[in-house]
Amino acid sequence: MTSTGVKAGRFVREEIVRTLKDEVGGKDFFVTSFSGLGVGDVEDLRKKLREPSARFRVAKRSLSRLALENKSGILDKTTGTVGFAIAGEDGLAVSKILVDFSRNFKTFEIWGGTYEGQVLTPEGVQELALLPSRQELLAKVAGGFNAPVSGFVGALGGIVRKFLYALKALEEKKSQ
Repeated sequence: MTSTGVKAGRFVREEIVRTLKDEVGGKDFFVTSFSGLGVGDVEDLRKKLREPSARFRVAKRSLSRLALENKSGILDKTTGTVGFAIAGEDGLAVSKILVDFSRNFKTFEIWGGTYEGQVLTPEGVQELALLPSRQELLAKVAGGFNAPVSGFVGALGGIVRKFLYALKALEEKKSQ
C-alpha cells in the first residue's frame, strides 16, 4: 500500500471514531454483537429501532474502543464487530426492543450500554427492559389523579340516588 493509501485509511478510521463519538456522546446507547445475523435480520432490527428514533451502527471493536474511551467496562467482553443501538429520545424503549430481539436470535448478544449517564452491564440492560414505559407511568399517574375525583363523583351520585329513593318512598306513603 502506498503512503497515500495509508493516510487515506487512517483518515477513514479517524472519521469513523469521530462520528461514533459524536453519536454516542451524551445519549443512551447499547452495545451488541450481531454475529450470526443475516442482512435481513439486521434490517428488521433497524426498522424496529426507527419507531423510538434510534439508530443501529456497526464498527470494528478497535475503533469502538477508541470512541468509547471514557465508558470503561462496556467493551471488555466483546469480540469482532460491534453493533451500537443509539437511542434518540427513549432509551427505555430501545432496551425493550433489543431484549425482545435477543430472545428471537440467540446469537445476538447485548454486551452493555449507558442509560441516563449510568454504565449498564448486560444484566442491567435486561432489568431496564422490564421497567414500565414512560406512557405506562404517565397513565398510572393520570389514573391516580383521576381516582379521587371518580370516587367523589360516585359518592355524590349515591347521595342523590338515596335522596331520590327517599322522596319516592315519601310520595308513595302520602299517596296511600
